Formats: sequence, C-alpha cells, structure tokens
Amino acid sequence: MTDVFVYSFNAVAPIIGLILVGYAARRAGLLDAHTLKVINRFNFRVCFFAMMFVNLYQMDGFGALSGGLAGTAMGGLVLITVLDFFLSRLVTPRPDRRGPLLQCGFRSNYAIIGLVLAEALAGQRGRELATLFQLPSVIYFNVVSVLCLSLYSDRPAQGRWRGIARSVVTNPLILGILAGSGAVLIRSLLPVGADGAPVFSLSRDLPWLWQLVRYLSQTATPLALIVLGGQLVFQEAKEMRRELAAGVLMRLVLAPAVGLSVAFLGAHMGWYVLDTAAIATLVAVYGSPVAVASAVMAGEMGADDKFAGQLVVWTSVLGMVSLFVIVFLLRMMGAI
Repeated sequence: MTDVFVYSFNAVAPIIGLILVGYAARRAGLLDAHTLKVINRFNFRVCFFAMMFVNLYQMDGFGALSGGLAGTAMGGLVLITVLDFFLSRLVTPRPDRRGPLLQCGFRSNYAIIGLVLAEALAGQRGRELATLFQLPSVIYFNVVSVLCLSLYSDRPAQGRWRGIARSVVTNPLILGILAGSGAVLIRSLLPVGADGAPVFSLSRDLPWLWQLVRYLSQTATPLALIVLGGQLVFQEAKEMRRELAAGVLMRLVLAPAVGLSVAFLGAHMGWYVLDTAAIATLVAVYGSPVAVASAVMAGEMGADDKFAGQLVVWTSVLGMVSLFVIVFLLRMMGAI
C-alpha cells in the first residue's frame, strides 16, 4: 500500500508543485495578468510547437500507436460528449452556460498536463504515445468545442465555421505535429550509410539548431504549468455553484470513468493490448482538468466566459486530487 501511495504521489506532485509556484508568484506580485498573458502566448506559439516537433522527431516511426486503441479512445471521447450534451441540458437552463459546461465535459488539458502526466507514469514511452495521440485529440477538441458552443451562440454561422478552420489551421500543436511527422517521413526516405543511420540528421549535422529546438521544447511544459497556476483566480462562485459542481463531476469523474471503461472493454475484446504507456495516455486524455483555452473560446463564442474560467480553476485544483485517486486505483489494480 505504501509503495502504491508513493508511486501515485511522485507522479502527481511535480505537476502540483509547478502550479503552486505560479500561484505563489502571482500572489507575491512577481507575475501579473498581462505578463502571464504574454508568456502564455509565446509559450503556446513557440515552445509548444518545438515540443511537438521534438517529441515526434525523436521517435523511430508511428507504429507505437495502435489503430484499434486510437479508434477506441476517440470513440470514448464521442460517447462522453453525447452524455455531456444531455447532462448539460438537465443541469442549467441558461444557454450561455450550457456550451461551456458541455465543453468542460470532454475537453481536457491534454496538451499541458496530459503529456507530463503520461511521462511521469510511463517514462519516455508514455510521452511518445501521448504525443502521437495529440493530432486526433487536438483536432477533435477544437472542432467539437466550436460546434458545441455554436449550439447556444447567437453569432453568425459563417463566422463560426471560419473560426473552426482558423483554430485548426493555426494551432501550434497541430503545426508542430505535422512538421515533426514530415521530418520523420523525410528521414525514413533518406539513404542510409554503412552504419545503418540516415545520411542526414538534425542532431548530427546541425547540432546547434537541434539543441536550440530542444531547449525551447524543454521549456514548454514547466512554463505552461507555472502560467496555469498564475492564472488561477478564486472569486465568489455562489451563484454558479450547481453548474460548477456538475462541471467538475463531468470532467473529473464521469469522463475518466466512461473513457477508461470503454478502453478496458476494448482490451477485453482483444482489439489491442493495454500496457502502461497506453493506460498513461488514456488517463492523461480523459482525466486531466479542462483546457485553459476553453475559457477563451467560450468568450469568443458569446458564452459565459466567467463561468468557463471558474470551471478551469476548480477542475485544475480538484483535478490534482482526482488524478492522484485514479493513479492510485490503477496501481492497486496492477494496471500500471
């Protein structure tokens, strides 16, 4: 029991620590809202692009992600979204809160918390597999979020579809994944030398450029968690307590319960094998708090962005507890 507790604590504690650093820095006046916004924009546009590229370029290929596992995981996201659609209509009569509540149910902070969690649980193999699952999950989160928010938006339809296309085409995560995938594909087509290695590689032939990109990549996750902590603002939430409680339960309890159940069912059917890396990736995508970008998108779509922001705050805080419980239970079961 003690070993299980220590394992679970060691997996989650660094994430909590970095978030607390950001929160303490904001409280101490070392960071302010404007600085955090600028840092977050730079980190998202530059460092996260580099992180996606490096994660993929360091891999030997794309065979690590099982088609059956990827399809089942995406099916789990669809099922969660459908369930949350009906739940959100039951929870609140306000259209401007239904969209953020629905988005909260299926959209996890996979890009920031998910990757570091997968690596903490399963090492480099977990990070590689989680990176491969970024492309379908990021596209799903962005496209379906806009669609869900559009259900309760009075914005023109033309503008909504333009927003979907722009968010997908310009997303640094997607661009970094595409760039890394292209580099891996090109590398596989290059002739090899006597030692079996490609005749050209960034790390060997352009070490200064490779190290520069790696430095940016290594900055992405710690900086993002610190910014997340600095952005946590606890305000009076009495008027929205019912909706907040529902959102927290949908994101931190329902989503991992449904998603992991679907995944274990698929493994039981013999569609794939769930190793530690696969389970770590699934915990990351289903169990992480709601994405910080969800509040920004809610505001742009005419929804209640204050409510969406409070969903980010409370799922981020309570998510550290729920993640610990999920990891603890899976460790007790011998799944990881």
